[in-house]
Amino acid sequence: MSDSKHATASILDNESQITLVNVEPTSTFVITKPSILNTQFLLNGRPCFKVATVDAAAAKTTITDEATGELLATIKRRIFHADSVRFAHRYEGKPLAINDWMKEGKMTNGQ
Repeated sequence: MSDSKHATASILDNESQITLVNVEPTSTFVITKPSILNTQFLLNGRPCFKVATVDAAAAKTTITDEATGELLATIKRRIFHADSVRFAHRYEGKPLAINDWMKEGKMTNGQ
């Protein structure tokens, strides 16, 4: 094989290897407990969000940013009214019925 053919093949091999390897690092998101009522969400092993439900009836759950301590959302479960969620920085801080916020839909792949 001549030097020019060998060099071309080597360049093509390197380009192929580069395109087949994911160069972006992956992130790992972990929920520390099987219950969503009192748990932490970890991003790459570091605390990201804290989910706390402190009342025995599990009527109120708060979600807090672990880095800043800022309250991000409050979820209220009610017997006679619709459950609601309130986001600190969305929807003008007003509560939304969970059924209005989480709507069933289909993904682009039809599922």
